[in-house]
Amino acid sequence: EFVRLSAGPEEINEDDGNEGFVEFEVTLRAKEDEDNPVAGQETLISERSRFLRNPKDGSWSYASGDVRSNVAGLEDTTLNA
Repeated sequence: EFVRLSAGPEEINEDDGNEGFVEFEVTLRAKEDEDNPVAGQETLISERSRFLRNPKDGSWSYASGDVRSNVAGLEDTTLNA
C-alpha cells in the first residue's frame, strides 16, 4: 500500500540550462497477510529523474531516470538499467 511520496528540489545542469533533475522517493508498505513474511514492512523506491526543457516554449518533458530501492541485496543497483 502507498505510504508517501516526496520530491526533492530541482537541479538545473550548469552546463546546459535545458536539462534538469528531480529526486523522487515513494514509500510502500507490504499488505498485512499472515502468509506474507514481509507483511507490514516498508520499501523505499527512489528515482533521480531527468527532464529536458523545450527552448521554444519553456515546457519540461520527462527524459529518463535511475530507479533504485532499499530492498536487501538491491541497494546499489539501478533497477531500470
